[in-house]
Amino acid sequence: MPTLLFLIRLFYIIIIASVIIISSFRSLKISILSYGKFGTSARFTAKNPIEAYIQSLTVPKQWFKHYYVVGTLWVAFLIIDVIILRKGNKGHFAWFVQIFDSIEKYEPEYFKEPVTECIVGLVMLQVQTIRRMYECFFIERPSVGAKMHVGLYLLGLAFYLATGLSVFIEGIGNFGILDSKDNETNLFTIHSANFLSWNILLAMSAFIYASHHQYILHKNLALLRLKSSSVSSQPLYSIPKGDWFDYISSAHYTAEIIIYFSFVILTKGFNLTIWLTFIWTTVCLWTIAKNSEKWGREKFGEEWPKNRWIIMPGIY
Repeated sequence: MPTLLFLIRLFYIIIIASVIIISSFRSLKISILSYGKFGTSARFTAKNPIEAYIQSLTVPKQWFKHYYVVGTLWVAFLIIDVIILRKGNKGHFAWFVQIFDSIEKYEPEYFKEPVTECIVGLVMLQVQTIRRMYECFFIERPSVGAKMHVGLYLLGLAFYLATGLSVFIEGIGNFGILDSKDNETNLFTIHSANFLSWNILLAMSAFIYASHHQYILHKNLALLRLKSSSVSSQPLYSIPKGDWFDYISSAHYTAEIIIYFSFVILTKGFNLTIWLTFIWTTVCLWTIAKNSEKWGREKFGEEWPKNRWIIMPGIY
């Protein structure tokens, strides 16, 4: 297996396992995975200096927007260097790949994904990061005092860097990046008819549908927050309602899972790296949704809707 591909897959396996393990220990879960409303309401008294130190490593939750700034810039760089400028093995990204894998060795794993799927995957991810960046800056209203663990912050940055690669890593060979000989322009051909395949059309439909609803859901969450909560360290919360929130407690996470499943559809389910990205997204958001449901029931009591699914209709 190529070194870079191996490292990307290993990264996802490690973070998936880490979240499952951390979720099994209350002190670690509260210290590392809790943020925002969970962080302010779930603090506990550290039993020893180590727990106290781990709990103290926090950054403002407003830094959440850095995920999408970094993700937008990274994916934009990939699109410009690989697709628009068609640098091939002379580009900056090719130099990065060749740090890990030699151009002298043929790696079939880098030729699995068709060019069209790689392009659509990168464009979809670019749209996702730009939309979320816009929401973070202009729609969402986190409280001033909200915190998140520095480990969770760094993990989020690493996730978007890795995901920028994962959506097309199994097809980079088709862009001439690993050619052993000098190559010029026209390294790859694009046929418009290939963009009309069933998997691309279905993936884009699911992506647009889920993205549209997530945007609405995030607006609903922002509207619930009173003006005082955006300038106070003691935010006020209301029960989310409207659109998918009428049926699912953590509906915005449901939309996120569908968005990443659209990448699985795009690759017809044959791309293991994409599957790992989707599994990580599902495991992480499933854990947060479970915590959110517990928090909602404790805070709102009988007012909290009991006839809603937590995150996945028909399952949980």
